[in-house]
Amino acid sequence: MGHTGGESVRRLPHIAHGVAIDSNVAMSRCESCIIGKHPRQPHPTSQSPPASRFLELIHSDLCGPIPVITPHHKRYFIIFLDD
Repeated sequence: MGHTGGESVRRLPHIAHGVAIDSNVAMSRCESCIIGKHPRQPHPTSQSPPASRFLELIHSDLCGPIPVITPHHKRYFIIFLDD
């Protein structure tokens, strides 16, 4: 998920008919891209031993509500991950 970068936009007139880009206008910067590229501190290491059996420890993450509804009219999703 994302969008094309400034360099790709500048190449568009060379590969697509009818596209004009004013090279005198500065490209704006995407705040979400800038924040996403910032370095982050690593997660602390776990003090507990890793799971030794299948489905002994499950991690989950719930995401939503998502602003764009899916074709099945869903706005949330959940992920389950076996340790």
